[in-house]
Order: sequence, then structure tokens, then C-alpha cells
Amino acid sequence: FVTVSPASIKINKGLKTKPVFAFMPITSDYKTGTWSIVSQSPVIPLDTVIEINSVTGEITAVHAGKALIKFTSAEGASGTAEVTVNAPVESISLDTASKTLQKGEKFTLTPTVLPAETKNKAVTWISSNERAAIVDTAGNVTAIAAGKAVITARTVDGGKIAICNVEVTSSAKGISLSSVSETIKKGTYLQLKATITPVDTVNKSVTWSVTNTDGTVTDDTKNIITVDKYGKVYAVGTSTTKTAIVWAKSNDSGRKAGCVVTIGVPVTSVTLKYTSITPGKINLVVGNVSSSPVQLEAEVLPANVDNSSLIWTTSNKN
Repeated sequence: FVTVSPASIKINKGLKTKPVFAFMPITSDYKTGTWSIVSQSPVIPLDTVIEINSVTGEITAVHAGKALIKFTSAEGASGTAEVTVNAPVESISLDTASKTLQKGEKFTLTPTVLPAETKNKAVTWISSNERAAIVDTAGNVTAIAAGKAVITARTVDGGKIAICNVEVTSSAKGISLSSVSETIKKGTYLQLKATITPVDTVNKSVTWSVTNTDGTVTDDTKNIITVDKYGKVYAVGTSTTKTAIVWAKSNDSGRKAGCVVTIGVPVTSVTLKYTSITPGKINLVVGNVSSSPVQLEAEVLPANVDNSSLIWTTSNKN
């Protein structure tokens, strides 16, 4: 009989090997024969697992699977061996190369490991920045906070890698102003500050504008107040209308917040008036009670001042 060595042959796809045979007994007169394939069991149906040179016995591994080879001597003796062909991982790719997510969103990465007949297609996953995005063992990616992360898939067999660049953005959900109502004097200014939430919103830019109190914009609006791109409000005050609304609009979400601004008319002068005395002076005698008290009057200018109330004091109560 004939023995083939090794009885179990393991080889990677694309490689070649040559088994040996031995006659028993070794004194046999006939030491020639032919090699053949008895059966093949490919991983993928209809694939050829191996090819074999019938004269030399050299085996070429074609596709993953198992095959049974046989050496038959010239005198009819034979021996067999099992050949197992493994298909190592050659490459890995992902169905998505880059992705932009909103905070809290999720998506799944699907890997493709080649060749198709590779037995071990297991993949490990890792995120370069888990503060921005995390990934689980199944390739499910979750956006955590604004930022960037590289999701890497690595094959257990061969260590081949594929990556997906993930960018997480956080949209504005709310906007508020540092004040909702202000009164300022003509010719002065007010600084308003807009706050966008959540705090990790990527685009926090705003656009400032002014409207009348009914929300309209007229040619006269700019004569009430103006606002620059930094939220600095100027009291122009050349209009008969004294109140307008300053708006801040989020360029990300379109949400708005407003502050009602009124131009106050300040006091420019106060003049004391009393017709029967020397202007600016009253002479009183201690213990002398006049038939009527001395009544001082004050003129506050301009006439349309917002607050004309006065506080009266004396420099010497004694």
C-alpha cells in the first residue's frame, strides 16, 4: 500500500505545495504512479478548491474549502490525503466613507470583507474620539457631542482596516437676549448679548435687526434706533416714535429673540420760579409767620421729559 504525507495538508489560497508518498513495503518494485483529486468541497458552491499536477503532485490552492487527493501507484496501490485551503482576508471596506450627524443621531456601518470565501470575517471597532462619537461591536455609531471622530473597522484575520470620518454637529435649539426691555437716552447706546443653546451648538452666529413694535419695518424705523452686527444698539431718536424692537436671529435654527427698546427723554434743566421775590433768593425772619407759605415752583425742561418728578432738599434745616 501507499501512504501520502502529510495526511492532512493546510494551505492558504494562492499558494502551492507538494506532498510526498511512500511505498510500503519500501522494497516495492513499482514506485511510480499518478496524482488525482477524489473530491472537492468548496466554501462557495461550484468553486474549484485545488488543482493538482498528476505527475509531480504539486497542489495549487485556488479557493477556500476542502479536497481529497489520491496517489495511485503503477501496480494499483493507493493512498489519500486531505487538503484544506484557507482564504486569508485581503481587504475590508465600509459602506460609508464619511458621515455628518446631529448630536444624538445614530447610524450603522456595514463592513465588506474580501475575499468572499474568507472563513473569519470578524471585525473589531474603535472610535478615535468617544467624546464626539462612539461605536459598538456591531458597527452602530452614536453621535455624542459636537466634534470629529474616525471610526475604524479592523479585521481579526490579517488586521486589515477601513475607516469612516464622522462629524457631529449640534444645532441651535434656543436663543435668548441679555435683556428683554430697556430704556436708553437719545444719543447713547446699549450692548445686547445673544445666548444660543445648547452650549455645544456649532453655529452660534446671529443676525441683528430692528422692527417697529408691530413687527413691520418702515423708512422711519432707522430713525428710532439702529443695531450693528455685534448687537450694539444706538438710540437715534430723530423719529416721533420712541419705541422699537431689536431682534437677534439664529443663523442655524432661524429662531428669534427680541428686546423692546424705548428712547427716554432726559431732563436738560430745572429752573425755580417765584414771581413775588427776587429771583434765586428768599429772605425769611425767624418767628415771623407769613400770611401764606412761600411756594416755590420748578420748571423742568424739555416739556416732554419722561420723568419730571423732583426731590426737594435744603442745605440747612436749622
